[in-house]
Amino acid sequence: MKEIELSSKTFNMVMKMSNNFRANDDSRPVLKKICLKAEKNKIIFVAINGFIASKISINYTNEELEPFECVFYPFKVDEDKRDLNTIKIKYSDDFITFVYKDNELNEITKKVKNFHEDFIDYDRVVNHDIERTKIAIDNNLLLRALNAFKNSNNKVITLEFTNNPTQPILIENSLLELGQAECIVLPIRTLR
Repeated sequence: MKEIELSSKTFNMVMKMSNNFRANDDSRPVLKKICLKAEKNKIIFVAINGFIASKISINYTNEELEPFECVFYPFKVDEDKRDLNTIKIKYSDDFITFVYKDNELNEITKKVKNFHEDFIDYDRVVNHDIERTKIAIDNNLLLRALNAFKNSNNKVITLEFTNNPTQPILIENSLLELGQAECIVLPIRTLR
């Protein structure tokens, strides 16, 4: 069986997050899509635009599932406030079929071409075997700090970490002829 089922809320959350990491120009059409890998114990969504990438793993257990991989353009489905709506994703060699209900509980079937393109293997890009220091940062504070440099003429920032997870992240931005700007984001004391 090559079919999975997710809540509409989960599907939409993944689509929204993945959209931030897709390409938006026509010169790289495969990078405008996202890759879904269904495995017996998880569903993985990967989006890459050439400079940034995301990998979202959703816990999913189905011993009868035959693993599959497909590439498609992301879209949003109606979701029920009580999170009762689901979306079924059915795989075939030629098509991916999405079956879900709209807010009036009408069943919608969306059949899209199954793109057989080589998608970038996220795990080959990210080396999980090297030693890393984990620092837990409040994402709103980090975004606020990064947003401070949004209007700078120099669009490159530097992030500096230490091997001590209790030390702040230092963010620097050259203001070209004007000088240098920096800020720090303090870590959360306990990892979540």
